[in-house]
Amino acid sequence: MNESALPARRLDQPLLGIVVLVVAVALSLGFISLFSWPTFRDWVSYGLVCAVPSLFVIGAFWHAECPGRIGRLGQPRRGLAFLGLALVNAAVIATLLIALFGGGLTPPTPNVAHIAIMAVPYTFLLAVIWGGQPFRAISSPVLGGYLLMLVAYGLSIVTYLVFANYSSFEGGPAYVATLDPHGPFDIWPVMTTVVTSMAAGLLLLHLGHWPLTERIRTNPTTAALASTGLIAVVTAVVEAIGVGLFGLPWPTMLTGVTVAFLFGSIVVQNILQGTVPAPRAQPARGLVSALIAAVVGVALGQLYVLVLPAVADDVAFGAPGFQGEVWLASALLAVTFPLLAVMSDCFAFWPFVRVDPVAALPGVSGVPETGVPDIGVPETGVPEATID
Repeated sequence: MNESALPARRLDQPLLGIVVLVVAVALSLGFISLFSWPTFRDWVSYGLVCAVPSLFVIGAFWHAECPGRIGRLGQPRRGLAFLGLALVNAAVIATLLIALFGGGLTPPTPNVAHIAIMAVPYTFLLAVIWGGQPFRAISSPVLGGYLLMLVAYGLSIVTYLVFANYSSFEGGPAYVATLDPHGPFDIWPVMTTVVTSMAAGLLLLHLGHWPLTERIRTNPTTAALASTGLIAVVTAVVEAIGVGLFGLPWPTMLTGVTVAFLFGSIVVQNILQGTVPAPRAQPARGLVSALIAAVVGVALGQLYVLVLPAVADDVAFGAPGFQGEVWLASALLAVTFPLLAVMSDCFAFWPFVRVDPVAALPGVSGVPETGVPDIGVPETGVPEATID
């Protein structure tokens, strides 16, 4: 049946977000259970992580409007087309990374997986914190989006080549000496720092860019630079507390703190669309929202750990391999997070929200919120607090 022939229908928040989250978690765990741990680790999670930058571009940069031939489709065809585009992009990127930085080895080495992981925060910072600038100045939004992804992967590759080494992998089956870039820092702190910068960026969005003044926020470049500086400071403080003060191993810091907050923030801001109870004024509102996000993220992480034996092989947490930590990060950020992005950005919460396909285009009045906010900066200089 054509979508336009169907009556408008929607669930109100927060019920909408709760239903979507429950469905996404159930689908994710069912999907993960189809694969052995080595297959899921080496192939499945790697390929899916390579799709996440495309999903950021589709949601935060294109607002699910570009390419135009896809953006004009009704649901579910639009969602399927965007999903197909993200998967094709992922296949190309995954293949290129293996060929250029993975020695052509299969299954993929951790080296290329780590490059793909670090490209995700860089894409977020460029598309959301920087509001897509300067790529929005390009006349073709499609070209601008692909150039944004190219720069994000370039930043990830430079970080990998300049800073990382694989000393913690030496002697293990995944270590390939010829692929080790021999940088000054082990890959775990390098990767954790980059991913934690995304968590710090999400905290800034919870706070509505407080404490930036209105004068700073009205200039896009100044706002982006100031936000980046704040993110760097917050990242350093969080790691000093987690690793320095509490002595957390870097993999534990990544999964137990950073990934939990990332995932909880996506749920609170995108899936529940900021409908959690919180004070109206900043910074109290942002602090409460961030606290709720942290609790949600930790709770969901513990749920995944609880069901791990039922959906995966015997995977052990802690040193020396930290395989449990890798599984948890992969399950949350390589499967459930992109699935939530697909459901909210690509499918606009269809079939839980169904509207006329023309009216469903972003920016058309009278359409329920879909988790694809306008993060452009023509008026305030900074993106809105909702995240894609």
